[in-house]
Amino acid sequence: IVAMAGVAADAVPEEEQAPAWVTATQATLGQRVEKPRLTNERLQKPPFRFLYDVMVEVARQTGFGLQELFGGDVSSKHAAPSIREEKIAFLQQWIDLTRATCGESETSLLVAVSPQNIVCGPK
Repeated sequence: IVAMAGVAADAVPEEEQAPAWVTATQATLGQRVEKPRLTNERLQKPPFRFLYDVMVEVARQTGFGLQELFGGDVSSKHAAPSIREEKIAFLQQWIDLTRATCGESETSLLVAVSPQNIVCGPK
């Protein structure tokens, strides 16, 4: 990000530099997802709607999760879950699908992901 803005990385205060995983996510997923914007802040502390919109766009672009998460149809007027339990269930389905697709060795970090904490905030 910093390099794209034409600013030397050492000229940006450290607290504004994005972690390596954020930069990698923007460089890879950003090739497919234009909206919502994959900003540093949203990637580090994503609200549910942001995650949902990213997954909708991934399903549209790649077909990943299209059937499992959206029943095969992602219309332009998709309705995100609005009830806490539905949000948690959607995120759990997404995590389970990712684990099953990638294999456990590739997704060992997903073990630490808590849909409850994403939706309700850490306790």
